[in-house]
Amino acid sequence: MKAIKYNKTRGLYMEHNVSIPEIVNSNNVILKMLAAGICGTDLSVSKGSFPVPDDTTLGHELCGVVHKIGSKVKNVTVGQRVAIRPTKGCNSCYFCDTNIPNVCPKGGIIKDRGFGLDGGMAQYILVDDVDVHQIPDDLTSSQAVLIEPLSCLLNAWKISNVASKDHSKVLILGGGIGGFHLLNYLDFIEVKNLTICQRSEDRRKRIEKLGYKNVTVVSDVSLQEEYLKHSEDELWGFDNIIDCTGNPDAIQTAYNYLRPGGRFVIYGCCPANTFIKVPIQDLTFKEKHISGSFLQPYTYGAAVENIVKLARSGRLKLSNYGVQEYSIDDYKSGFADLESRKIIKGILLID
Repeated sequence: MKAIKYNKTRGLYMEHNVSIPEIVNSNNVILKMLAAGICGTDLSVSKGSFPVPDDTTLGHELCGVVHKIGSKVKNVTVGQRVAIRPTKGCNSCYFCDTNIPNVCPKGGIIKDRGFGLDGGMAQYILVDDVDVHQIPDDLTSSQAVLIEPLSCLLNAWKISNVASKDHSKVLILGGGIGGFHLLNYLDFIEVKNLTICQRSEDRRKRIEKLGYKNVTVVSDVSLQEEYLKHSEDELWGFDNIIDCTGNPDAIQTAYNYLRPGGRFVIYGCCPANTFIKVPIQDLTFKEKHISGSFLQPYTYGAAVENIVKLARSGRLKLSNYGVQEYSIDDYKSGFADLESRKIIKGILLID
């Protein structure tokens, strides 16, 4: 079978003679892949800036159809389309016992499909039954690819612990796939005071054209100008800030926009060995909170439900997301277009 892999020497490449996986355990499921998303992290892997074992098959945003099942699999049958949760923990450590398997030292990213384990940019993949979620017929395979990123964003939203959907002021940094996906979901659940900050004028215009009623779209420059006008006014600013840029400079600047009692959640993946400076007394006296958000601990099922709702409401149009589909054989174009910012997201269709 065909599979897209990464190797430090060869870089990103397609292997044409990979063995099709076989059932090993009674709870195994073999999937024939239908679609896989190209994520910013996949792009980082392809550039060598996000380490993975040599010859790992990429792909963690996945949709497939059940091809074979083990003898004890009960939750799916052959022929059903499913989305695939890519992450798991060891189920025996402190972190798994306290509901944060995403930071499990024996699981988490180590057992994440496409990073520590082979992913789904291939014609077939072997997974466990607990990792597959049925999807309805009216959800397209490409729409199902958006389940995994939403599951991660739901974790960030949970951590942000917004006090009031009606009154809390929420700022999303970045209008790429993560920021827009979060914005679309939060507007759908009727969060009333939303602002999204996006440096690119083209991406700001894309969001503005969609006509959100409770959303303010701003540039980083205009937001900084507003801050300078109100820098002595503690009532100005935001109660919740969620970073989707992974840009340390943007995070550093936006900390100034956090109101007393506010929560700043860093969802975007920053480069290694980058830092921000925060006045500790400001954290203490004003009870500000800063937290990271990583992967999707127990949010994947909720993401499936919400993606279906978004699709049925008409809010999951791929054109609105800046998505472009490619055949798996044309994977190089997908990665190149994402890197050049010609597209916001690429999806590989797998035959």
